[in-house]
Amino acid sequence: MNEEARKKLYMWILITAAVIGLLFVLWAIFLNRGTLTIQGDAPFSVNVQALQNENCLESPCSIELAPGDYNISIQKPGFRTIERTVQVPINGEHIEEVSFEFIPVIQKVGVEADVKAFPEVSVVVPELGDTPLFYEENYITYLAYDDATKRQTLYLRGITEDSLTEPQVTTSFIRTIDEYTIIPNIEQANSIALIDQSGDEDAVYVVNMTEKSRNNIFSMAFIKDLKWINAQKVLIEAQAEGDTGTSIYWYNLESGESKKLNLKTSLNNIAVLDQTTVIAATNQDVTGVAAVSGTNGALITLGEAPATPNIAIAGLTEGPQLSFIRYDLALNEARLITIDSNFSYADKIKLGRDQKSVMFLVNGEVYELKFEA
Repeated sequence: MNEEARKKLYMWILITAAVIGLLFVLWAIFLNRGTLTIQGDAPFSVNVQALQNENCLESPCSIELAPGDYNISIQKPGFRTIERTVQVPINGEHIEEVSFEFIPVIQKVGVEADVKAFPEVSVVVPELGDTPLFYEENYITYLAYDDATKRQTLYLRGITEDSLTEPQVTTSFIRTIDEYTIIPNIEQANSIALIDQSGDEDAVYVVNMTEKSRNNIFSMAFIKDLKWINAQKVLIEAQAEGDTGTSIYWYNLESGESKKLNLKTSLNNIAVLDQTTVIAATNQDVTGVAAVSGTNGALITLGEAPATPNIAIAGLTEGPQLSFIRYDLALNEARLITIDSNFSYADKIKLGRDQKSVMFLVNGEVYELKFEA
């Protein structure tokens, strides 16, 4: 082969290599690609196998990658990190839908004497002399003798800044009720529950303010408290004969059915979320769940535990700790919101105004648990 032929051969080899290289670059950059698309509540960040990090300000968020399998982690501040394995197809798109799980946060609000998150209003009722009654809302109910009928009468009065509204008679009793607790249904403003604690058994009367009628709906050896769910349903904290502590019962005023819940706590530690769901603070054993296992919202089993912090709880396997539970009354099942081993009990809890948090009181200090974003 002469010199000129060799030069032409080398030139063709160089041209062929350049074309092959160009084709490889075109294939690698433009053809051998796929798209990973993340759909979720933006903003969030996506880390692809520690090779690439993408800040996604909008959703869906698309990332171009070479085809193959990738381990990705998706992060959003205040929410649990999502770990996934995805397969990106060649010249195609893989869509990954994600739902972020909020991490419950507990923070101290302040001292109750200052923040007054759980205020008690002291009211002196003229009919009762100088005996003050304590109530947290804008209504007060009490029993007093009516001079005209000579009967013990149930009254309701509104509380204003400096006075009480005129007494409204709801019903009268022939016999005297010496020990009692009265719970108005403030939201409906037409029902009152009276717990008669004077007899051999305690009884709950529901008084209809409009019809001025009453019904004995529930009796048990000891009835401590009642909490309204709505006009038709109530929670009752009571103790049956032979039991060692109180239990929570869900009572349906329309059907007359009652259900004993697995929840062991005081009604002071239960906040009503909606018609079938409550948030509860309890020191019950949460079977099989660790405080840091990331099981917010997971279905759980509640082990036996005392209903009040006054009973020794040293027998619990993990020791005394406060668990916050989302309890479905209709299904009679519980889901864990969070566990906090810094607390062994709560004195009271109440739902926050945004319906996404609860305030709880411990030894005169107020804390807030944010359980939804």
